[in-house]
Amino acid sequence: MNIPACSEASTLTNRKPLYMMMKMGRSAAMKKTKPITGVILFVISVGLSNAQTKSYFCQELSWSPDGKRIAFSARTEKEPFEIYEVNADGSGLKQITNDTTEDYWTSWSQDGRKIAFNSNRDGNFEIYVMSSDGSNPVRLTNHPEKDICPSFSPDGKKIAFTSVRDGNYELYVMNIDGTGLKRLTNTPDKEYNPIWSPNGKNLVYYYEKGDRKDQIYICSADGSKPKNITNNVANNIFPAWSAGGKEIIFTSNLDSLEGIYSIKTDGSGLKPVKTGNARAFFTRYSPDGSKLAVITGGWPSSSITIMNADGTNLVQVKLGPE
Repeated sequence: MNIPACSEASTLTNRKPLYMMMKMGRSAAMKKTKPITGVILFVISVGLSNAQTKSYFCQELSWSPDGKRIAFSARTEKEPFEIYEVNADGSGLKQITNDTTEDYWTSWSQDGRKIAFNSNRDGNFEIYVMSSDGSNPVRLTNHPEKDICPSFSPDGKKIAFTSVRDGNYELYVMNIDGTGLKRLTNTPDKEYNPIWSPNGKNLVYYYEKGDRKDQIYICSADGSKPKNITNNVANNIFPAWSAGGKEIIFTSNLDSLEGIYSIKTDGSGLKPVKTGNARAFFTRYSPDGSKLAVITGGWPSSSITIMNADGTNLVQVKLGPE
């Protein structure tokens, strides 16, 4: 697809939404466009006083370990990406970063006390960790090339991420204090968005190989034994594990339009995931596997929706005051 899911947000052309160009096919416009942050940008209308609304473009989300809160990154047309939190029932919305640069791509620590993210607040995209209320941000990496897409390990001891420090988008892992850096992949192609399995033994990510379609891969936690589990003619991105670690959910344009699919870790059992009547572009299971949080809709209006894992009982999160 040639569009990193979490690269530097500041490359957005004229800082305007590019959703209409961010289709998962290769349009003529896309071929002329450099890699852009976020395959999909969405709009969330946040209620304000005097019956006004403020539109936010939402890029990704993540559940807190107790399933009570959701962190997500969003931006306005004139303001950079910031990180927000909201209760799973839609109440308690708050902005937890407030920077003049880009903060996004969230991952919670196992105890729920920390959130990892990437930011260019110091001039280049690096990996940071902050308290879950947004206080005490600490930079973990310091390299002239981009470090992006952090993911906490289930035991809270490691962070996997993507970096261009060796000339290509590859997967790395480090201790949560930034020490013990280790490169996990070494290919001529590009690997993005590593996510740990619930037992911490494996990573799922998506792999971009030249002009070929993006595919979902699983490897061991040390980077060995990479395996393509999708191997189809579609673009497949944004993978995540089911709560039990037996299936992977991901976004794909397998049926022409983008939607959510599930596949077993051995590559069998591919099936669409029900997300109601709305198109879904990004999803994550709740920690207990009973719920899905999805970013649904399309330009110019999208929203975060919570539903049962079987696609029933949809509740749209109201991101604003009553």
